[in-house]
Amino acid sequence: MFVKEKLLLLPLPNTSFSKGERATDYCSDTVVVPGVDIDFSQNIRYHLDLTETIIDYQNGLYGDFDEKGVPYSFFNGQMVYNPVTILQFGLICIDLYIGYDRSEYLDRAINVLDRLEIERIEYLSLPNWAYNSYNEKYSIEAPYYSGMAVGEAISFYSRMSKILGNESLMNVASGCFDFLKIPFEKGGVARIKGKNFYWIEEYPTNEPSFVLNGFVYSIFGIYDYWKFSSSEEAKSMFELTVNTLLNSLGEYDIGYWSVYDVLKRELVKKYYQKNVHVPQMMALYNLTGEQSFLDYGLKWKRQISTLNLIRVELMYRIKPRIDQRSLFLR
Repeated sequence: MFVKEKLLLLPLPNTSFSKGERATDYCSDTVVVPGVDIDFSQNIRYHLDLTETIIDYQNGLYGDFDEKGVPYSFFNGQMVYNPVTILQFGLICIDLYIGYDRSEYLDRAINVLDRLEIERIEYLSLPNWAYNSYNEKYSIEAPYYSGMAVGEAISFYSRMSKILGNESLMNVASGCFDFLKIPFEKGGVARIKGKNFYWIEEYPTNEPSFVLNGFVYSIFGIYDYWKFSSSEEAKSMFELTVNTLLNSLGEYDIGYWSVYDVLKRELVKKYYQKNVHVPQMMALYNLTGEQSFLDYGLKWKRQISTLNLIRVELMYRIKPRIDQRSLFLR
């Protein structure tokens, strides 16, 4: 369900294009923008409804908007485009365009595409987007590359390729898919153990971090590449990553709440439990029909109670002291 119209009044730059004006940029000769002739029998809406997070963008949670209406933030006094932030915003714009058929949302998605193309680099001879600042939480030196960002890039570029009728955008998605095949030991983000374990790392930490939500976004990207390209290799990777996750879900459940990752086992905030982990499990259930995803989704939804929120808050206060004491006793 899309948010109410009054919530969609985010600042829009004056970039509404006349028909065909941007055809030379991204669109095939047979496609006119806006008013793209989309085959809606192929559902290209994203797997999660991210549209309500437009409020967070409006309120400056992720920074500000540039002159083209693309979100950015400041780091050490410099203007920075966070790959995941702008990719998710782009996916939101696509869903709003499809849901409301308002050309300004497609205009904005194209502006996001423009920015992604400016920021895109070649890493290991494949398309990617770098994080150029030190990651304090996981002690990762810059630049580094995120499996979550690459997975979301597949989702964004494959949808824009479909909407704009531009096969070259699908070629970028194909390069991103190829990057997800590169093992961590060779500079990639894939943790591969034997034939039955395949995990895409959101953060390429030396010691595996196994962040849950980032892996799921990567799985969505793999699924999208399979569906938009009919790649049998992507289908096999999707099945393998889903099975890997099914065999690992218990690591993220502590009985009364869910944790962010395996490395630090940090309890997620209420917002995350309600708006990320639970919807992700439901979306995976819809894609796969696997009962375990539904079970965990419903379980984590039930866990959002007053008592458990008090327990989580107490753990946030106590755990740093426990960690500090453990470090002292080593």
